[in-house]
Amino acid sequence: MFKFDKDWEKTIQKATATGPCSDIVFLMCLTPTPPTAEWSIGQRLIDFAVRTFQPCPSIVHCELFLPPSSTKDQKHFASYIGREAGWYDNDKSSESFYFGANTGKWRAIPIAVSHAATILRNECNGHCGTPYSLLKYPFSAAPLRAFAGWLPDQNLTSGHCATLSARVLARALPGVGLRHPAAWYGPSTLMIEASSGEISARTKEHLTSRAHSRSVPEEETVFDTINSLTRGSDEAVRALSHESCAAAIREMATGVAARFDADNDDDVGSAIAQGQLATAILRWSLTNGS
Repeated sequence: MFKFDKDWEKTIQKATATGPCSDIVFLMCLTPTPPTAEWSIGQRLIDFAVRTFQPCPSIVHCELFLPPSSTKDQKHFASYIGREAGWYDNDKSSESFYFGANTGKWRAIPIAVSHAATILRNECNGHCGTPYSLLKYPFSAAPLRAFAGWLPDQNLTSGHCATLSARVLARALPGVGLRHPAAWYGPSTLMIEASSGEISARTKEHLTSRAHSRSVPEEETVFDTINSLTRGSDEAVRALSHESCAAAIREMATGVAARFDADNDDDVGSAIAQGQLATAILRWSLTNGS
């Protein structure tokens, strides 16, 4: 079982949000796309570094998605080249970034613990304004990552997308057990750790132990919602309720977590399930507008 410190236990007790996804957060991971003429030097450097120095699967960007308990809750917490960390729900480039050339390139990794969304949202607010730093990338690959623990790691200390995501997860959810300092992680290594080892085992235990049987009509509703989120028209997605979307996302997250103990850490089935979950999450957030 987890051994939480007293401050974290107090935070858990204060978290009040409820809903089908109040205990799940997601690490959203972007797989590479072919370079285009519009790419900046920074984008090209990151693409080269990830493909050259990070293990497979190659991930060029990661960020956090926090399921909302109300329409007021912001959901997409990220850091991008040349931009400070913050909430990017209402950014004008969201549609083209999450869809557009990146359609079908996203994978979602669930991380589940009681009241995770509320706790993580509170933590994210304390990291808004964190500067982006390309210079931290060398410390996420051998041999320099041996010195990653020597780097400053206070709130608002500069970092790239994986540094920020790892720092927030480690501060907000110490029970998930990240094994290394935040600066040690690149997008690929953070995704691998989030989908294997202690984090994945605890997530699987949490989600599968809370799965419950449904009536046939309820099962059909969840299945139909999943089908709409992953394959339906935009009109069909907009017609879905917040509650039905959240229930479908939880069902899909449980399915992804159930594969975490596969012998192959990145088998084809897991990749497909993570990709479908990411598509459903993004369409719930951006197309449905929940």
